[in-house]
Amino acid sequence: MTASEEDQEQETEEVQIPEEREFSEEEMPANSEDEPLPEETESLSEETSEIPSETEEAEESELYAAETDPSNFTYDVGTDAVTITKYKGKETSVVVPYVIEGKPVTAIANYAFSSATNIVSVVLPDSVTSMGDYVFAYCSKLESVTLPAGITAISESIFERCTSLKNVNIPAGVTSIGKSALRECSSLAAITIPDTVETIDAYAFYKCSSLTTVVVPDSVVPLGDCAFQECTGLTNVKLPKKLSKIPGSLFYHCTSLADFVFSENVTEIGGLAFAGCTSLEHVIIPATVTQIASYAFKSCPGLTTIGTIGSGKKIEIGYGETLTSMYRLSGLYNSLTSITIPAGVKTIGKDAFKRLNNLKEVIIPDTVITIESQIFFENTGISHVVIPGSVTSCGSQNFYHFGKSSTPDRPDQTWVALIFLLLDILFNNCS
Repeated sequence: MTASEEDQEQETEEVQIPEEREFSEEEMPANSEDEPLPEETESLSEETSEIPSETEEAEESELYAAETDPSNFTYDVGTDAVTITKYKGKETSVVVPYVIEGKPVTAIANYAFSSATNIVSVVLPDSVTSMGDYVFAYCSKLESVTLPAGITAISESIFERCTSLKNVNIPAGVTSIGKSALRECSSLAAITIPDTVETIDAYAFYKCSSLTTVVVPDSVVPLGDCAFQECTGLTNVKLPKKLSKIPGSLFYHCTSLADFVFSENVTEIGGLAFAGCTSLEHVIIPATVTQIASYAFKSCPGLTTIGTIGSGKKIEIGYGETLTSMYRLSGLYNSLTSITIPAGVKTIGKDAFKRLNNLKEVIIPDTVITIESQIFFENTGISHVVIPGSVTSCGSQNFYHFGKSSTPDRPDQTWVALIFLLLDILFNNCS
């Protein structure tokens, strides 16, 4: 036997092929079609399904790669979380990290990015749930900010004087917009206020001169003074149905606002609310309004006449039995020339037409019974008023400094005796 034959024989002996045999029924392996997979297999399958896909891993990797290096920030490390206290970098696009030193970033402190004039865009991680005041104030080149979904407040002056800001999201879940939050964001052309917002504080959108349309959701009560003051580009406004007071100076100097319809829940219009709205030509005020504060419509040259709702006058007002809705309407002294009081009004309230110096005509219906005091106080422009015979009660100084040379017509009906009793008061200085 040769050496090669001996090697082959050794290899044959090392490889042992098992003998075939028949299995009994008890030994037969289970059919996979008859029974489910073992628990170990199911568990392995579940674990496999939780493994991120290559796409998800790539997206996550890209996100973390885009994050701004933590060395660009000063921050406080707490027991469980990190607070960003200041941005000190020079990058124009900033992505705040989710995690620093193994702990989530959950808060941005007051003034953290304030006056960082180099930044153009900022993305905040959804791990952030708290943001301080003035966070981005005076960032003059900032154009875009992505706010985290978990915050519940837009804090005070957070974007004040961000004059290049064009785009900012207000996350659903936010319940308040703080004082001066977007004050003087003059490039902001649009804003969406979610219906989770309950309060908008004073000066929130002050001097947002590029803002053209505002829809304030019905969830908002109250609305702060001067919230939209000097929004000179504002043309369309929708306020909450539940709002009972139009705050003072709310639309002061909104020079592009041409018309406004109040909801029927409004009872009061604050001082200077529409003052300086030089384009305002049409206003509809419902009968629910019982007080119009001083100078509410000051310097609105387009509002020259007043009539009842449906009359087509420049100011259409719904009246109840008492004309209290005209109280202290002296803000229209530069423009108002004619007032028609509708039939059904029984009382003309105190100071109703006080100091409306350009007023030439007032038509009083014969349903009026009571005229309270000083209704034509210092109306130097009016020369002629007819008081109907239905009036049985008049207050004092109704015609103090009334007109220049004439007195009002006096009816010759049953209440003439009362007029004589009040003569010294009613016609004081009517000369």
